[in-house]
Amino acid sequence: MENCQQILHALTEYMEGDLPRGEERGFERHMVDCDPCHAFFRTYKKSSELARQALRVEDIPPELQQRVRSYLKARLGLEQ
Repeated sequence: MENCQQILHALTEYMEGDLPRGEERGFERHMVDCDPCHAFFRTYKKSSELARQALRVEDIPPELQQRVRSYLKARLGLEQ
């Protein structure tokens, strides 16, 4: 993996652990050598972590979860 464009295409696979071992090493070497890609990677990783935290259903109180479900069922005509 030698250029920034390849790095951008491999970013998601790398973060999900799906990049083949040799490509993973190349990705990591590139991150050490390329400040712009490393900065982008850090920002992308942090954004992904924040989005994942914001979307955690467990953080929503159970009573609110139930109210939202009931509302959606009623709006979609799924309640009997």
